[in-house]
Amino acid sequence: AKKSLPLLAALVSVLVLAGPASAATGGGSGSGMTLSITSTQLLARGAAVAVGVDVVCQPLNGVTALVPSMGGPGTVTLTQVAGRTVTSASGWLTNWNTVFTCDGTTVNHLVSTVFASTQSGPFKPGSAIVEASLGVTDPNNFFGPLDSGDTGPVTVRLGR
Repeated sequence: AKKSLPLLAALVSVLVLAGPASAATGGGSGSGMTLSITSTQLLARGAAVAVGVDVVCQPLNGVTALVPSMGGPGTVTLTQVAGRTVTSASGWLTNWNTVFTCDGTTVNHLVSTVFASTQSGPFKPGSAIVEASLGVTDPNNFFGPLDSGDTGPVTVRLGR
């Protein structure tokens, strides 16, 4: 276990040195999607973290009401190192019933609750790395064009 700590520290250093990215443009067949981490808040003494994410997307083939793609309703991953403990967890960014307004200007505001793993313990106040990703598609052509985005690793400060 002690031998794996330097490797873990190196991995966390790579993520931190990648630098904070508040938004990123995604690929896919669409005109581009931008995701931004807007807020983080510790809940229930660290049992969970509420992560705010804003999504701006473009229409796909003229369709502006888009839904999560077959890849799933998006994810948010949160990782924190506190002393010798690494707490990492993922949660859904949205649900399958969410309809996004994708007109290039509307900001779709989302809040995802990421629950701490029972194996690693609660999240603590301090710095952490969060990443969000999402793909959307036309609900009438589910296997058609796809637009997606990812924030990349973003350094955040967890607070109450």
